Amino acid sequence: MLRSASSLASRVLLPLAALLLLAGPAQALSLTLDDCDSMGCEGVSLFASATDNMDGTTTLIFQIDTTGYTPESNPERYGFNQVSVKMLSNDWTSAQLVSAPGPIPDDPNGWLDPAVEATVSANHLCGTGTSSGKICTHGFSSFSIGDVLEWEFLVTGGDIKPTDDWSFMAQFASSADATQGHIISAHSEPIPEPTAALCFGVGLATFSLSRRRRHR
Repeated sequence: MLRSASSLASRVLLPLAALLLLAGPAQALSLTLDDCDSMGCEGVSLFASATDNMDGTTTLIFQIDTTGYTPESNPERYGFNQVSVKMLSNDWTSAQLVSAPGPIPDDPNGWLDPAVEATVSANHLCGTGTSSGKICTHGFSSFSIGDVLEWEFLVTGGDIKPTDDWSFMAQFASSADATQGHIISAHSEPIPEPTAALCFGVGLATFSLSRRRRHR
């Protein structure tokens, strides 16, 4: 029995150790907010992800799923004219807008590229909060209920913050002009997901069990 328990521990712990060495620190995080009406979402749901590219840059993706949209403003507005995300530490240096749910510059409704450090504002498009650490772009994209709008940023510098420190803003609009509709201002504490730390904990528990059996 002692030999069997020791053999079991070796078979479990060695692969786990190898996985931990290969995995290193977490390189990607994601968060879904599907119940944020109290934060101005008006039935839409939000999704965001941050991926460390391991070259000094981070890819950020922000999506708005309009499937459950129930407009509360009058008139109803079926579009967005500015969005901002805060998912990184404040020391990022540049944010390229890789893609948007509409044209990028060279168009009256084109989305601002590069994005700037600012926050969504009812009075100025990405015109305030210039030391907020938020990444902001403005333009205009209309939607039909059920559409999923996506913005992708390639950011230089900064570290990915824990998801419970992430925040998002977006303004419902009918055009690219400022002072439009309601502003989403959302954040949430995430539901913990399995990580390398959990695998490590399983390994320790197995090792502890084998030691108890050995000393019986």
